Amino acid sequence: MCIRDRRNVYVTGYTQSSSFPITEGTYDKEISGTDVFVAKLAAVSSYLLNIGRAGTGTGLVSSRDGGIDCGLDCSESYDQGYTVTLTATPDEGSVFGGWSGDVTGADNPIKIAMDSNKTVTAKFVPAGETYTLTVLKSGPGNGTVTSEDEEINCGEVCTATYAAGTVVKLTATPDETSGFDGWQGDISGTTKTISFIMDSDKTAVAVFGPYPLGDLTGEWSSLKVSRYLGQTIILSGFLRMINDGDGELKGNYKIAYYLSPDGQSLGNLLETRSLSYNLAANSTRILAFVQYLSQNQNPVGKYLIAVMDVDNELEEKNENNNIVVFGPITESSGSGNGEQEQKLKLKKLSEAIKNKLGK
Repeated sequence: MCIRDRRNVYVTGYTQSSSFPITEGTYDKEISGTDVFVAKLAAVSSYLLNIGRAGTGTGLVSSRDGGIDCGLDCSESYDQGYTVTLTATPDEGSVFGGWSGDVTGADNPIKIAMDSNKTVTAKFVPAGETYTLTVLKSGPGNGTVTSEDEEINCGEVCTATYAAGTVVKLTATPDETSGFDGWQGDISGTTKTISFIMDSDKTAVAVFGPYPLGDLTGEWSSLKVSRYLGQTIILSGFLRMINDGDGELKGNYKIAYYLSPDGQSLGNLLETRSLSYNLAANSTRILAFVQYLSQNQNPVGKYLIAVMDVDNELEEKNENNNIVVFGPITESSGSGNGEQEQKLKLKKLSEAIKNKLGK
């Protein structure tokens, strides 16, 4: 027997199966034979898809599953997670002008994941119409804008005329001193290449900004003090280099390590390393640090300081966070991250050293 309410389906019957799925504790496992069951099938959430049509042309929108036939049937409920494929079909004398609403773009057909109620509008425009595309450049940076069909090369040519329904693909290319911030005007987006349909006169503004810079900083992830043959002290640890900026860090630069008596002055130079690691934006790299010290260089109670890009070879977004302090060092020094209070103290020591050096 099958019983259905507004949200659930109940199925009753009997089974002799030894592996019938059940809720724990619902029957006596010591008794075998035929068992009566009631199964509850929970309802799946559903969302409403509404279709609209706009523009001075005409056409239909249909879904591959047959639920949408707009024209006449312009809304349909779909189970959560279902993917609807929509196709816009212009009438004779019209062309498709793109999608707007909860889904935008020039693709036809399109796929829509039903994870909420959605409204999508198909635009149709008269065939034979022509529209003008105007490209402008804005922002403190500089660059060029070109179209895939070579009608636009701005720089030089910044307007072109297109037949209604033409898909235009523009690419913004910043020069070596600039970055690309995004598109404004009648189109929007942050990718350098963008596609859209000419369904009206349009203005596309490419915004060029300053070249994206990296930002080299770091933190000590661990530090260990050990002894070798009772006389030599081995100081070892790991320094996490961090690029906290928007651009790649590349080039040759140096990191210098100092053993400081108080964490507020550099103290004794232990080692300088030359590096040529490229660090992508928002990436990290672990550097191993090992130093053999004599007995009179005992590091316990002192501070280990890393000065990254010591010669200021890198152009960075922030030049004031390249000094990383660990300490005070103990016989059992561990994580350089520590408690929040300790991290704040070490940050203040780094800033104090920076101010003294004028770095």
